[in-house]
Amino acid sequence: MLIAAAVPLDWAEAQAEGEVYIVTAPPLSSVSLMRGGIQQASAVVIHQVCAADASDPSAVDAETIFACHLADSMVKAAGSSAPVICDLMLERNAPFISQSMQLRDKDKDKTDDDEENLKLNEENSLPFIMQKRFVHGKMFTSTLSISLAANMLYNRGLASIFRSMMRAPYVILPMPDGARCNTFGELAKFLVRKKNRLPMALVRRNDVVTWDEEELEDEIQRQSDLAATKSAKPAVADDHGKPSEAAIAALPDAPISFADNPFAALAQSALVSEAFVQPARLADFRERYSKRMDGVFVPAVKWSPGESPMHIQRHMYTMPEGDCLLDGTDGLLCIMPPDIPLG
Repeated sequence: MLIAAAVPLDWAEAQAEGEVYIVTAPPLSSVSLMRGGIQQASAVVIHQVCAADASDPSAVDAETIFACHLADSMVKAAGSSAPVICDLMLERNAPFISQSMQLRDKDKDKTDDDEENLKLNEENSLPFIMQKRFVHGKMFTSTLSISLAANMLYNRGLASIFRSMMRAPYVILPMPDGARCNTFGELAKFLVRKKNRLPMALVRRNDVVTWDEEELEDEIQRQSDLAATKSAKPAVADDHGKPSEAAIAALPDAPISFADNPFAALAQSALVSEAFVQPARLADFRERYSKRMDGVFVPAVKWSPGESPMHIQRHMYTMPEGDCLLDGTDGLLCIMPPDIPLG
């Protein structure tokens, strides 16, 4: 279904494909979008043939940004999870689009406005290729292809590199067992040296978040404070001078099991070793447990080819930085040597 203010010049060619329809109406109108069936759409694509005529660069993509916000709000109101994909002219306007996605996912019951605004500002300060909407494949910009073509004029080696990458076979693999890697850089070294594979992207679940060592340090401090509070609680004696049952119950509890709270159990184990966890043990923990969006740690279920995309949604995080933290549920998009079978 196409919604446009006028019939495109190549509409006759599009009609030849079959099952293609058009609504000739202002595309920036909510009534037009409803006529086009946005509430039942499986995906929404916002494409601009040319940029708006404006002297201010921030206004070049104004109509696209407005259309994206409008489509996002209507998709959310319909209770749909359809992706809204947009095309920009300038990378500098990406934060205006990212705000639309962030506000769509915002849960006002869990965070106050000040904390949420701080997160929005941090997200908008990231480079274009690191922003959540681009990582999810929901935002593109024409300047990327222009920059690539311009660089090929001055570095002809890029053409041969991309030609080889396009001819090479690709495969998605689960996280390798026993790799003991905390970051993507460590994983790339392991796969290149041990498995003869070059990782290019992470196929990451949308319902998990990564955690860093600062969070573990905070949890270690919290467990230390809890232990100190319980051990310092005064005992209450009964009539015979013996500790009462209430006092015994107030003593420090048994160690937390990994089945009940894996992250707290990891922090408790660190107290025994002077509040330090070996990097190899951290990597093992990342491989075994994942942190959900609500902050709860659950056993990690590795990626598999038979995974149902209807129940588990993922996005492709292409060329992450070396210090990007891993998750046990990540799939790995790898380039395979052409002389090695994919199996």
